[in-house]
Order: sequence, then C-alpha cells, then structure tokens
Amino acid sequence: MRVLFISKQKSDQEAVIEKTIKSRFLTQTAGLYNSTHVTKEQVKSTDAIIIMDEQQRKELIARFPKLILDKKVLSLDMTDIASYTSPELIDMVYDKIDDFDKPNVIDKRDSVNSIFTNIWKN
Repeated sequence: MRVLFISKQKSDQEAVIEKTIKSRFLTQTAGLYNSTHVTKEQVKSTDAIIIMDEQQRKELIARFPKLILDKKVLSLDMTDIASYTSPELIDMVYDKIDDFDKPNVIDKRDSVNSIFTNIWKN
C-alpha cells in the first residue's frame, strides 16, 4: 500500500513516527505548513493518507476536496507528541496502523464526508 504521511513540524518525534510508518508501508512524507508542502500529485498517487490530527484532515479537505473523498485517511490523533519517548511513540503508531491495510477496516471516508459536509454548512 502506498501511504502519504502528513507531518507537522518535522520534529524528532515525528521522525520516529515516519520511520515506524515506513517500516510497514511504501511511504512518502509531506507537510501542510513546512518546506515540503503536500502536492496534488502526491495525493493522487497514494492509496491512503496518515495524518497527525483532525486539524490536518480539515486542511487537506480544504485544499484537495475531490481527491480526499476517494482516499482512506487515518488520523493518529497525536496532537502533543513532545512528551512521549521513542518506544512509546512506536507502540502507539503500531497500535493505530496495525489493521489499516487490511480489507475489513472501517473506511474512514464516511467521517471525511461528514466533516466535509459540516465545513460547507458553516
């Protein structure tokens, strides 16, 4: 599976998360607000996207609304990672991605659609 990991600040902790994801998936990394901006081509060419938190999901929907609706998106729900050690982060990431590539995983597009609808209503 080809995965696009959206990082935030490229911190040491995010480097650990990135390596953990790369150990399981063919992975590209991009950011929303740093020097390696995510591109339309990256979103198009990936099977799934892993994000750090729900704010990134909203930003991706705003930037690529049609493309994101067709992608599997997994939020790690990790907003404050500075307090975690590397082993803790690795365990947390593996717990989150463990079933991500299996066919019976609940498709995250339903939650993306609901967020997208809520954004346009507000």
